[in-house]
Amino acid sequence: MEEDKNILDNDKGELSFNHRNSVLYRYGEKKILSKLLLYCDKIIPLLEMDFKQAKKIVEKCRELDDCSEYIKDSLYTLIKKENTK
Repeated sequence: MEEDKNILDNDKGELSFNHRNSVLYRYGEKKILSKLLLYCDKIIPLLEMDFKQAKKIVEKCRELDDCSEYIKDSLYTLIKKENTK
């Protein structure tokens, strides 16, 4: 990602339109993937916890704010179902 950002930041019109757009696209995809990896690292351990523990961690973890709706709508339901087995 850093390399792509440097390419974009230091471009003084040398890149063709297609090359610049390709780098922009690649950079954007890398940003998405890095966020998804972060979310996976934070969310997967929640599945091993009971609902109260998971909720407490989610409320404290600001890195999960972007996916809080997903957590509330999907993950909490999965945790509750798992805990009732």
